[in-house]
Amino acid sequence: MTDRAFEVTDHDGVTVLSLGDDENRFSGPFAAGLRSTLASTADPGGPLVITADGKFFSNGLDLEWLGGQEPDAVAAAFADIYGLLADLLQYPGVVVSAINGHAFGAGVMVAAVSDIRIQREDRGFFCLPEVDLGMAMSAQFDALLRAKYPTNVVLRALLSGERHGGQRAVEAGLVDEAVPEAELVARAIEVARGYIDKSPETIGRIKAVQHAAPIAVLRG
Repeated sequence: MTDRAFEVTDHDGVTVLSLGDDENRFSGPFAAGLRSTLASTADPGGPLVITADGKFFSNGLDLEWLGGQEPDAVAAAFADIYGLLADLLQYPGVVVSAINGHAFGAGVMVAAVSDIRIQREDRGFFCLPEVDLGMAMSAQFDALLRAKYPTNVVLRALLSGERHGGQRAVEAGLVDEAVPEAELVARAIEVARGYIDKSPETIGRIKAVQHAAPIAVLRG
């Protein structure tokens, strides 16, 4: 299986990257393809909007794919997933997630590494379901969540496995805004455009310093 391709479009200086129109689960090829795409958009950098089409933003890890791989392939996949998240934490430009639908597990991580999160208000859940799957959070994912959210917000979401709709996610402090579906991407682009005159190099350096601790864990 080859690395997956992703749609990238330019909106007058704001780059919009679509994860796709299926469940957008994180397999090895998905993570490697997304990481490669982001490497290309990082030069020259600038404001970036990450979104998707359809019912899902991302439905988390592709457990079926991971379960069918040899240990080396699984290790390589997680290296790409953690590396991707570290890349986004120091991306040379403000990153806005436009969460169009369900964001579960690893999908939450992509939203978490974003600088600004905007969710569709009428449909789709933001959820960390590990407690209901009998799973514990990895040290890498945990370090990321602790760096991006208050500890009590993370713990409550992890212990409950609660599915947060748009307005509930705002109230819980998991996303910054909730807007109607028809306005979602346009609003994300509008917010991202507010940073278009900021130096990508400087933003990247600021974010690398601010996120030094989780980056070290993710890259370690």
